[in-house]
Amino acid sequence: MKIPDNLNFYMRILLIISLVVIDHITKFLIRENLFLGQTIYILPFLNITRIENTGIAFGLFQNYKYSNLIFTAIALLLILIMIFFIKRHTHKWINFSFLLIISGAIGNIIDRIFLGKVTDFIELHIGRYYWPAFNVSDSLITIGAVIIGINILCTRNY
Repeated sequence: MKIPDNLNFYMRILLIISLVVIDHITKFLIRENLFLGQTIYILPFLNITRIENTGIAFGLFQNYKYSNLIFTAIALLLILIMIFFIKRHTHKWINFSFLLIISGAIGNIIDRIFLGKVTDFIELHIGRYYWPAFNVSDSLITIGAVIIGINILCTRNY
């Protein structure tokens, strides 16, 4: 049985909204319960640390005068490109990946527009070696990109 196109569209929108809401609930809880730089030790390799980031992934390009505006514009452009590809692409895993990436981009765009920075808090480490802090939106973007990469490398179905 084929899913009607309009139902498929609404399911995609519902997925995006749900993921953005989850992202913002986690960020809200961090901002409300931790002061900037405060750390909660969860596991030997996982901390929750409140960090605010005006740059992009891994804290690159922090504190540039127009970084929020530039990164917001780039994210919006990439979202439009992905929407175009979702309409043309029929492979379910690629489309799912685009939805994850779009959700993550929207989550961080909302932070940039309303807060002027992105709240990061998940901190992975091995001993003294720390991976830069990230959030749920960053995770969605990364998972989406990994699924696309695996699909391209393994199935050549893109």
